[in-house]
Amino acid sequence: MYKIPKVSIIIPIYQASKYLEACLDSVINQTLREIEIILINDCSSDAQDEVICLSYLEKDDRITYIKLGKNLKQGGARNVGINIAKAEYLVFVDSDDTIDLHYCELLLQSALEHSSDVVIALAKIINTDKEISDHPSFDNLVQSIVGNKDKLLCHNTHLCAKLWKRTLFVENKIFMPENICYEDFAIVPRLLYVAQSFSFIRSAIYYYHHRIGSSARSVSKGQIDDIFTALNILKRFLFSLKDKELGRQKYEEAFALHIMNYMAYRVVTYSGSDVEKNKQHFLQKMQENATREEILTLQKLALSMQKKD
Repeated sequence: MYKIPKVSIIIPIYQASKYLEACLDSVINQTLREIEIILINDCSSDAQDEVICLSYLEKDDRITYIKLGKNLKQGGARNVGINIAKAEYLVFVDSDDTIDLHYCELLLQSALEHSSDVVIALAKIINTDKEISDHPSFDNLVQSIVGNKDKLLCHNTHLCAKLWKRTLFVENKIFMPENICYEDFAIVPRLLYVAQSFSFIRSAIYYYHHRIGSSARSVSKGQIDDIFTALNILKRFLFSLKDKELGRQKYEEAFALHIMNYMAYRVVTYSGSDVEKNKQHFLQKMQENATREEILTLQKLALSMQKKD
């Protein structure tokens, strides 16, 4: 391993053996060789996860492998990686995704050229049937936020497809909540708020793999609870801003984008056996957390989805 790696790649692993080798192959073959690869086994019950990690550990000395004693979910596993990372810059890769072989090189080059705290890349969504689509509206997003980072706060809340300066986390004590899903939704706006400089890569170099039966296409009671937990963490941050109007506006944007457009759509369209229970649970959480206007918006969304059916 290089004494001082330029980029640390953090990969939480849980029940991932079916896709893990493809992920790790895309990581160990990066054109940027000065990398550190941190594999965090989040107490996976899939024995093959460890078998695969140990086999890659034997053939690549840039890999650090840690097996957690209890499951912390993705946020807790990522926190472990952040704390031990040696590089100035961090990237996060999900264990069922892949990255372009030039991923780290291009992100680091942009960071160094522009003195960026955060570099944001374009991503592709690869479906089970191999159809590939670009992540939507990236160019419009970039054009809209040039010179006004406030516009970015709640529009791009994924940790992946970005390069982060490690000091954003450790110096500002920004770490992910443990034991919930959607942990990046809770903290990415905070990271973007404290960041001083950004740059962008319009190449689609991160590959999200959406698979039938994955959590990206299903919904559970726990996931519903988690996204509202993450929303409330974000709400506390936004409402603490000195600019109260900005905080209120960004909270409304976050609610609209992530609760209405994302979770509500999944609840309304999901066809699992527990669909009615989940709909009722979602509506209960809405009543506990949403304003009357936000509930009316949800009802309009549900009606529009029924008409499409």
